[in-house]
Amino acid sequence: MPRSRPRALAGVVGAFVAALLLAGCGSSAASPAGDGAAPASSATAATVESPPEASPTTPSEPPYDGPVLAIGDSVMLGADPCLAARGITVDADESRSYWGVYDVLDAALAAGTLPDRVVLHTGTNGEFGSEVFANLMERVGDREAYWVTIHLPDEERYAFADGLNAFLADEVGRYPNAHLIDWDAAVAEHTGKPWLYDDQIHLTPAGCKAFARLVDTAVRAPLAAAVGAPVDDGAVSPAP
Repeated sequence: MPRSRPRALAGVVGAFVAALLLAGCGSSAASPAGDGAAPASSATAATVESPPEASPTTPSEPPYDGPVLAIGDSVMLGADPCLAARGITVDADESRSYWGVYDVLDAALAAGTLPDRVVLHTGTNGEFGSEVFANLMERVGDREAYWVTIHLPDEERYAFADGLNAFLADEVGRYPNAHLIDWDAAVAEHTGKPWLYDDQIHLTPAGCKAFARLVDTAVRAPLAAAVGAPVDDGAVSPAP
């Protein structure tokens, strides 16, 4: 593709030059006497096509300002007031596993209230695999799903966390309407006022604001924009 336009342009220029030469050679001074050839018309050059006009620039997609439903466990429950302050509806519960996420999605579908953008934060209370991911995405349908990675302490009982986060990163790549919000990376790169309590799982007031800012930035962004960028100290502002 990068080379097609120069060739096309060269073709147009060549045709234009050829037309001028024909016009010059076809004048009465250059035509053989008595050959009956009609002088070339100046209209010959007018038959050369102009290069195609550039396509109009597509206007940038505006930020999404519609409803958002965030479904999660006790971590998201800790972010509830900060997410709510940003206009995001939260359905979170302590010790919730993916089975509880099924229930919330099914209830919203039955009521006709599942919005166009859905945030899913599950896995803190146990890992899951491709079948569960596919079942949850089937419920989401053609809406946009934003999967939040989990952050757990570096302890043997939580050894599954890294594998689950890598799994989520792989799975979202299989669905055009699935996106990753990397909370784990944001926590790992954060320095400053603690976002987590001593258990290294649940959110402090500062963590509530950081989690909500990360989620809100992702779900409000145009679909062509990247999501999941870590939130640094300066990027986290108090919830409006």
